Formats: sequence, C-alpha cells, structure tokens
Amino acid sequence: MGLGGVLTCGESHPAPYGEAAFLTALDRGSLLVLARIWHGSFAGHARWKLAEGYTEPPEVAVEREQIRLAMALGQLVYDRRAELGLSQDDLARRLGTSADEVDSIEVGGVLPVTSDLLARLAAALEVGVDVHLAPSGGAAVSFDRRAA
Repeated sequence: MGLGGVLTCGESHPAPYGEAAFLTALDRGSLLVLARIWHGSFAGHARWKLAEGYTEPPEVAVEREQIRLAMALGQLVYDRRAELGLSQDDLARRLGTSADEVDSIEVGGVLPVTSDLLARLAAALEVGVDVHLAPSGGAAVSFDRRAA
C-alpha cells in the first residue's frame, strides 16, 4: 500500500489511522508528527520504504535519521525504566523533569537527541550510553549496563 506516493509498506491492508492522517502529517511538513503517527499506529509494519521513483530531499533524510535515533533511544529508555521497576514519575524525579517529558522521550518525541539528554539519562538509568555515528547515516544508540 502506498501512502501519499512517498512510503510503501508492501502490505495491502489499510493502516489503522488511514492515509488521511499520514498525509496530514506530510502537509504539516514535520516528520516529527509523522513519527508520532508511525509509532502509535503503523508500528505493526516491520519496514517502511520510500516509494519507487521518490527522491528524498537531503534535509528530510537527515530529519528521518534523527527521528529513528530518537525512537530507538525511547525504546531503550522505556525498557531500562521497566527493568529498574521505575514509574515515569520516578524517572522524571531522577532526571529533574516532568513525567510528560519522560513520556515524550519514550515515544521518540524529543528532537534533537542532545549530549546533555544522553548524560542525564545515563545517570538516571544507571547505564553507559553508546552512540555510533557513521558518515553514511545509520546512527545507533545502545545502553551498556556494565559501564554504569
């Protein structure tokens, strides 16, 4: 199924929020909005890819990579918080922020991912944070429990 001629999932069933929500996100010009829709409704799709013939502008590719990194970090934060038995309020206290901010981090809604945020998360979650940056993109983040 193609969504707005930009992304395809290779499956024939409609997405839960439908093509209209996706196109609304694109019309707003924000991939962050798209990421929130993606995370909440398109999560059942294992992979999305650019539609054949669509050339992604470089700035969109950079923003997409930032969103992917933020979403990966969010999953790591959620998993580690659960592993430690912390609520979002507990983690918020450790970070010196609000539970709403913790929720935003966990759903990948904090952009850009800054070194300050990573350092605060490392201390609050008792982990080392490893970030791998490659010139061709494909940034990755992981937690190292042994380094804490």
